[in-house]
Amino acid sequence: MKRIGLLGGIGPASTVLYYQELINRGRGKSGHSPEIFMASLDFELFTLLEETDTAAYVELIVDGCMALQAAGADVLAMAANSPHARYDLVAPRLHRPLVHIAEAVCRRAALLGIRHPLLLGIPITLRSAFYHDIGTHYGLEILVPDPKYDDLLRRVVFDELTFGIVRQESREEVLALLNGQPIDGLILGCTELGLLIGQEHVNVPVLDSLSIHVDAILRAADDTSKAPRRSEVAP
Repeated sequence: MKRIGLLGGIGPASTVLYYQELINRGRGKSGHSPEIFMASLDFELFTLLEETDTAAYVELIVDGCMALQAAGADVLAMAANSPHARYDLVAPRLHRPLVHIAEAVCRRAALLGIRHPLLLGIPITLRSAFYHDIGTHYGLEILVPDPKYDDLLRRVVFDELTFGIVRQESREEVLALLNGQPIDGLILGCTELGLLIGQEHVNVPVLDSLSIHVDAILRAADDTSKAPRRSEVAP
């Protein structure tokens, strides 16, 4: 298996889950734990993204990925959804493949026959185009919550889940966003949201971006696997 480079810290709680899942699932596939290099960024880099300081933000992401390359990683991944808003500025500067989280999620949705999923996540992810652009290629019409819920989602993720705090009251508030929505799937477009919401809480298929991304990373790192092409599942 190729060596995996994981860019974490964005946030810390889900980075721990990435590592555990990569180890456990990788061992299950091959009988051996994958070799993983990790670079953990300062969570405060979100300030740059929120202030739309794209150049400084991209430099931090690129520097982290290059450190992973230098360490010997063959396949790279960013352990969060929001950095993928700048994927097109980061990936061309790297010398290793960077596994795209939204590509993996949208492909899985298409394979499941989902067409109108609701995307949950922090405002940066919801108001960026990357999920919508990739989703369109797969025949998905991705819906997002009304902007009036941005503060709620930001609070739940940044003030609670990032620190491993899971509150039933917050779960109920977030699940209330689904009421009356004409959806046939739910995308957990923040890698911490799987701590709060599972399939047992929702009556439509739940697409946990962290779990799906881990599968895609292991596929990319598997020397014997053939990476799927969009044309294989695109409608």
